[in-house]
Amino acid sequence: MTDERLEDDIPLTDDEVRAALGELPNWAGSGQALVRTVTLPISEMDRLLEELGRLRERLGRAARVSRPDPETATLVLRTSKVRGVTTGDLELARQIEETIEVGRAVDGSPVLGRHTVVPAPIPVVPAARVV
Repeated sequence: MTDERLEDDIPLTDDEVRAALGELPNWAGSGQALVRTVTLPISEMDRLLEELGRLRERLGRAARVSRPDPETATLVLRTSKVRGVTTGDLELARQIEETIEVGRAVDGSPVLGRHTVVPAPIPVVPAARVV
């Protein structure tokens, strides 16, 4: 990525996101959004969601979370202001990945036991309408 992309108000290209996903194999996405679906026992899912709240406080950004059932969460990262993925979204994905994979909260306490990663489809993000 180039230095000018460090600004969070500049969307990344599909190619830049694809390159970054090489370091985030459990995520899918494009320049529109990053997506990861995680399946955990309910108690561990609750702890993960609490940790995502702490990440939101620390980083000033959050994943959009949908819960199709109590043991599954689909995380979507996207900067609404630019209608796409920015370097801040990639950093949040890395932090989430570390929390899930390492199973440790920001304070070092255990968050998760064993988990299953379920590949998620890339969400369809409607294009902005010009009026």
